[in-house]
Amino acid sequence: MDEEMIWLTIAASVIGAAALYIAKRPVAEIEAGVMGGRVGPGCVVAQAAMLLLFAVVLFVFRKALTF
Repeated sequence: MDEEMIWLTIAASVIGAAALYIAKRPVAEIEAGVMGGRVGPGCVVAQAAMLLLFAVVLFVFRKALTF
């Protein structure tokens, strides 16, 4: 992978996580409507945390991913 593509992926992951966290209530309502169940923003926060974790892992291993 090119290093620019890795940085772009990290930036997109961080932006996506921030967008999920900011709009957690509407996203939780949409997910509850699609999947059923109660409306709770906890799952959306967990999804945002996983995107941030993905970005951190990419940042840590960015040198190993460039070839």
